[in-house]
Amino acid sequence: MTKNGWCLRPIRGGGLLAVVGFGGEAGQPARPRILAPWAGRRDRTVRGVTKLVAVLLACLLVACAGVTHLDAVPPEVAAAAGSPSAVPGTHAVSVTRGVMAGRYGCEVPYERYWPSGASHDTMVFLAHGFMRDLETMRGWAEHLASHGIPVTVPSLCNSTLLAGRHDRNADDLVAMADELQAGSTIYAGFSAGGLAALLAAAADPRAAAYVGLDPVDSGALARGAAVAVPATMFIAEPARCNAYNNIIDPLPDDHPFEIIPIPHARHCDFENPHDSRCERVCGSVQPAEFAEAIRAFIRAAVTERLLSAVPGSRR
Repeated sequence: MTKNGWCLRPIRGGGLLAVVGFGGEAGQPARPRILAPWAGRRDRTVRGVTKLVAVLLACLLVACAGVTHLDAVPPEVAAAAGSPSAVPGTHAVSVTRGVMAGRYGCEVPYERYWPSGASHDTMVFLAHGFMRDLETMRGWAEHLASHGIPVTVPSLCNSTLLAGRHDRNADDLVAMADELQAGSTIYAGFSAGGLAALLAAAADPRAAAYVGLDPVDSGALARGAAVAVPATMFIAEPARCNAYNNIIDPLPDDHPFEIIPIPHARHCDFENPHDSRCERVCGSVQPAEFAEAIRAFIRAAVTERLLSAVPGSRR
């Protein structure tokens, strides 16, 4: 196994600098955009400019992303490609969209993915990473719902470049569960969204489980999260974009989490749909078929864990 660097290069488009980068505060990649300050509402412009600044800072902070070259993947990873849980399930899925007024003055768009035949009131609330949005988790929502697991994905609105406000995002996750009249809740999330989901699971008495997708801590907030439900963290190899697995360090010795390392996984492997632009900052695995085998392993493992937590969702 060897590693070499891949350097980021800014490009120009639409009169503004457009680059690939990450959000910064919690090490989470940001989707590149060409921004026009005169377009749309003022709050959308401000949010867009914040994301652009995050991207520019990413180029200063992370000049190169590593590429890990593998000669083989572990047998259990290779076998996952044929697992029923790694591919779409058999349930038809309906999608409804809405917007909720957040507790702190901003709006929270969301999408609700409901599998056909679901006869229970358990809902998974799935949070995206820092300076991202629900588009980066749609693949997870579609996949999980096709296996009989109801999922709601929001675009959390409280984070800024200089302030993660993960506790506020957690409050909005719980408020969304109230708004949608969820029964029992399962909170899950990627990167900084994994931290917000952790705080929500600790705060919501309806919570039945927590699942973290390479979660990233900020300000040791994870230490104060008194989670009293089954809790699992799937983690990538330690690297810059997951703050070198910093979610583990602040946890007390008697923490209740099951921590499952995914061999050779990189931070971006936990987003779905897969985003190659994320990898340009956070690193990737080559050859491509090995990288897909790792992502299939993650899909299977996460799906199985959630299937065990959602009553009546088994195929």
